[in-house]
Amino acid sequence: MDTTEPVNNFLKRLDTTPSLDDKQLPENLSRQLNTIVSHFQNKAGNIVLFSSASTPKNEFAAGLLGKLVNRDIYCVDLSAVASQHIGETEKKLLQIFDFSEQNHFILFFDEADSLFSKRTKAHSDNDRFANLDINYLLKRMQAYPELVIFTTNARDNLDDTLLRTARWQLDLDHHAEKPLPLWQRIFNS
Repeated sequence: MDTTEPVNNFLKRLDTTPSLDDKQLPENLSRQLNTIVSHFQNKAGNIVLFSSASTPKNEFAAGLLGKLVNRDIYCVDLSAVASQHIGETEKKLLQIFDFSEQNHFILFFDEADSLFSKRTKAHSDNDRFANLDINYLLKRMQAYPELVIFTTNARDNLDDTLLRTARWQLDLDHHAEKPLPLWQRIFNS
């Protein structure tokens, strides 16, 4: 397998229509997006999780966030990145993160539950390598200085580490704000 495959085979620019406008959003969702924007800095740990059953809703919110922080958003094609060959997935992810960091892109992982499902006990080599892929991606995205956006329609199926790692979690289907636990309020400020 060719590990020098061009990065643009793994990335697709998310169209952020210039007419995106946060005035159409419910007030608390607009406030949450503006909170992300005001706390966003070029340092590690800018991880956002959008929960919604609607892909267009996830893309709209991501596009608006990209517009607000003045960054291009690129969707990572997980089907092109995932490999059965040991070490290939990590190499592709390294290429993606390095290229995107140099260009100040927001990375968008749609349907993160397909990659970040709850880990199982390693009963085979395949399980161990799948867990290594997840560990690698978690570490790399925590070090990434731009925004990383994950979406899911099955939040309960996500790996607990991803949920703890996400600095901001927005439920786009239910706009009522839920009080955050004290520890999360401290780390989100």
